Amino acid sequence: MLCVWTALPFKRQRSNVSALLPVLAAIATQAQAGRVSGVDIADDRIVVRFDGTVTKASSFVLAGPDRIALDIEGSTPGTDVAPAGPVMRVRQANYAQGTTRVVFDLSMPRAIRGGQFSDDGLSLNLDLAPLEADAIARAIAAPRQLYLPPKAHRAAPPRSRYSVRSIFRRCKTVCRARASWVPPDARSSLSMPGMAGM
Repeated sequence: MLCVWTALPFKRQRSNVSALLPVLAAIATQAQAGRVSGVDIADDRIVVRFDGTVTKASSFVLAGPDRIALDIEGSTPGTDVAPAGPVMRVRQANYAQGTTRVVFDLSMPRAIRGGQFSDDGLSLNLDLAPLEADAIARAIAAPRQLYLPPKAHRAAPPRSRYSVRSIFRRCKTVCRARASWVPPDARSSLSMPGMAGM
């Protein structure tokens, strides 16, 4: 059998596979992430609840307008949250792969005085404290506050469940099979040994 080889199909498939890898990684991450299942807001406290374990969380203060941002690694955004107490609006979105950012828009300056995960790692309690005008700049310049769930209930960072090498090996096999195929209308023009005059 005559083998007609061209690198074009393999190149095209390699680019298609490369484009697919980030999508596969994002799907694997979301399948393992704990969703934000609810947020309870009081005058001096915010409680964020999850339907599964998360990796960690961190918070920081922003001004203009006043708000608190909470990044939760190993989680996905939940449903809308009703405002209450000093919080005028709550927004949730995917900030980065496997990380949810929850932003609390405030009616007055507030800082997080402390925070802690519950014993089962399924909720995060944040204690709020008023911010005086002269303390706002210091709060904004302060480093993020980090919160870790108990080690026994901490989600492990997502692991890749695919092998780039095995995908390209399979792609090469498919490309070789396609390269050895000759269209029927082109077969008549090919000169094959031992078939002259047929």
